[in-house]
Amino acid sequence: MIYELLKITFISILSFNPGYAFQENTNRKNEHRRARPSQGAYTFALIPKSSSPFFTAAREGCLDKAKELGNVECLYIGTEIEDPEVQNSIVRELIKNGTVQGIAISVTNAEIVAESIDEAIDAGIPVVTFDSDAPQSRRVSYIGTDNLAFGEQLAKVLMLLDPEGGKFGKYGFVSGAGPNLAERVEGFNSAIKSIDSFKSEWTEIDGSPTYAQDDTDLALDQCYDYADNPGVRAIVPVGGWPMWDTEPWKEFVNSYRDKKLSLVVADALDDQIDLLNQGYCDALVGQLPYEMGTISMETLYSIMQGQATNKEIAGTNLLQVLRVPINLPPININNNYIGNLRYAGIALYAIIGLTSITFIVISIIFRKERVIKSSGFPFILMICIGTLICGSFLITTAIDDEYYSQKSCDIACKMTPWVLVIGFTVYFSGLFGKIITVFIHMQRSNNETIMVGFKETYLPLIIALALNVLILLCYTFISPLYYDRGPLPGTDPWNRVLATSGRCASPNQYSVVFSSLLFAIALVYVIGCCGIAYYHREVTTEYSESFYIMMAIGATVEALLIGAPVMIVTKNSPRTLYLVQMIVIFLVNMMVLLLISIPKIAAIKSKSEPYANTRNGGKTNNRVSAK
Repeated sequence: MIYELLKITFISILSFNPGYAFQENTNRKNEHRRARPSQGAYTFALIPKSSSPFFTAAREGCLDKAKELGNVECLYIGTEIEDPEVQNSIVRELIKNGTVQGIAISVTNAEIVAESIDEAIDAGIPVVTFDSDAPQSRRVSYIGTDNLAFGEQLAKVLMLLDPEGGKFGKYGFVSGAGPNLAERVEGFNSAIKSIDSFKSEWTEIDGSPTYAQDDTDLALDQCYDYADNPGVRAIVPVGGWPMWDTEPWKEFVNSYRDKKLSLVVADALDDQIDLLNQGYCDALVGQLPYEMGTISMETLYSIMQGQATNKEIAGTNLLQVLRVPINLPPININNNYIGNLRYAGIALYAIIGLTSITFIVISIIFRKERVIKSSGFPFILMICIGTLICGSFLITTAIDDEYYSQKSCDIACKMTPWVLVIGFTVYFSGLFGKIITVFIHMQRSNNETIMVGFKETYLPLIIALALNVLILLCYTFISPLYYDRGPLPGTDPWNRVLATSGRCASPNQYSVVFSSLLFAIALVYVIGCCGIAYYHREVTTEYSESFYIMMAIGATVEALLIGAPVMIVTKNSPRTLYLVQMIVIFLVNMMVLLLISIPKIAAIKSKSEPYANTRNGGKTNNRVSAK
C-alpha cells in the first residue's frame, strides 16, 4: 500500500510539470501490477527523447518484455519535445524518489545528459542508453544501431534509386539535435563520396542539415523548402518525423511527382511501410525500436540479477525496405576479351617462327660447315622445331568467344597443353642432348674422336615424348579441357554481374593429377640440364657450347619463376594473363634460339674459330659429332 501511494504521488508531481509527459499503456497497467510479486520486484524506467511514434514502439517492447520476465515493471516517462534539461530533471527525480532500480534513456544531448547519468550511477542505479548514446558518461551499455552504418546504408539506398542523379544533383538532410542523428549524417556523407560504382558526384546542398526537433509539421516544412530548390534531387530525413502525419505527407509527395524526387527516409514504422507500399516513399531504412525496448529491459534485469554485462554496445538490426526502380540503368558487362592483344601474340609468334625457320634453313645449307657439324645438327633441329611448336601457344590461348564459336574455343583449349608440353620437350631434348654429349665427351681421353649415336641423340627425346604423349592422351580423354565463360566476383547494387571471363576449365579433378605429372617430367628435365650444365660450365670447346646452353636454360628457368606467380595472380583477368603469357613464351623461346644460333651464324660468316679453347687453357680439344 505504501508503495502504491508513493508511486501515485510521484506520477502526480510529474503530470503537473508542463515539461513532463508520463505515458503508459493503461490497458496493461493492471496486468503488470498483478504479475508483480510483493517482494524482489524491479521497476525500470524507459526515458525517450520525445513522444514520437518511434518511441511508442520502444515502449511496447519494454512493456512486453516486462510482462514476460514476470517480476519487472516498465515505467515509461518522457517529454513531448526534445529537451536535455528536462531529461536531466526526470533522471534526478527518479534518483531522489528511489522509485526505480534501473534506467534506460535515449539521450537528447550527450554532454548535458551525461551529468545526470553519472549521478544515477553514483546512486547505485544502473543506466543503459538506447537509440542515442552518451559514450562519455559512465553508462553501463548502449543498446541500438551503429548510427554511422545507418547513415552509410541510407547513402547506398539512394544510389540504388538514382545512381546517375548525383552527376548533377544535390541532396538535403532533415535532422535533429541528437548525437545519433549527427552520426547518421556523417555516415551518409562519408559513404556517398566513397561509392564509385556509378562515379557518383552527389553533393549536399547549402543549409543542410535542417533541424526538425522531432516536430512533424516543422520536418514537413523543411521538406517543402528542399523540394522547391531546383537543384535538389533527393531529400533524406534521418528520422521518420515528416511521415508521421499521413495525409500531409501524401499531399507533399503528390505536389512534387513531376520533379521525380528520391525520398529516402530513416525509420520503418508500420505507417511508413504502408505509405511506401502506396508509392509515397522510395525507400526506408529503419531501426527496430521494439527490439531496443526489449533488450533494454533484458540488460537491466541481468544487471539486477548480478550478471554483469560484457557488451558495451548491444547492436540492434537495421530494416531496409526499398522500391526497386522498374527501369534500371543500363549495365555494360566487361567480358574481358583478349581483343587486340591477339594481334600482338600473332606478331610475336611470327617472329619466333621466322627465327626458327631461318636458323633451320641456315643449318641445312651450312650443315657441312665445321661449326654446325660439330654442334650436332640433330640437336639444332630439335631446338628450332621445339620453339616453333611451343611458340604456337600464343595462338591457341588467343582464341576466345569474342570471334570464335564454342567448338573452336574448346579445340583451342584441348590443343594448348599439347603444343606447350610437346614444344618444350622437343627443344629441351635438344639442349639436353647437347649437355649429355659434353658429359660423354668429358669421360673420354684427349685427341679421341667421339661419335654420338642414337642412344645419346634420340633416346632421351623418345622417352620424354612417350611419357608426355601418354599423359596428354589421358588428359584429353579423361579430363578434356573446354572453354567456359563465368562471372567474376562483384555485382552492381542490383546484384547484376559486372564482369565475366573466359577460361579453359576441366569437368573433374583429374586435370590436377595430369598437370602435376607433366610438370614433374619437365622439372626433372630442367634440373638434369641445369646440374650437368653447371658441372661443365668451364668447358668451352667448339663442340660443347656449355656456356651458351647454360645461359639458355637459366633464362628459361628465370622467366618461368617470375612469370608463373604473376600468371596465378592474374588468372581472373584474361587480358593481363595473356599479356604475361605472351611475354614469357616469347622471351623464353627467343633467348633459347638466339643464344644457340647467333654464335654459329657469326662463326659461319667470319669463317673463324669463335669457340677456340681459351677459357680452360687449351686442355681439351676433342671433336664430338652426332650421327
